[in-house]
Amino acid sequence: MLLLCGVVAACDGGSDVRTARGYVVGVESKSLLDLELVRVRTEAGETVELSAKGKLFPGFSPSHLREHMVQGLPVTVRYHQEGGELVLDEVRD
Repeated sequence: MLLLCGVVAACDGGSDVRTARGYVVGVESKSLLDLELVRVRTEAGETVELSAKGKLFPGFSPSHLREHMVQGLPVTVRYHQEGGELVLDEVRD
């Protein structure tokens, strides 16, 4: 069991994986489907800028994230630190 936990942690980036809930306050995209980055103001009041690193997030196109921003709907994001930037892993309603 310990080995399995270690493998899961390695796949997720270990203890560096963070989760936050908050509101979208900015979205930058390369195209209609290619998210470049999203800014989220967390419930704790911190604003985090998360890079998409070329990944696609099914159900969360840049326009869908802008809808969340305009309507004030919260999102939950999972991300990790890679070098000096925060990288988005997952977005959920």
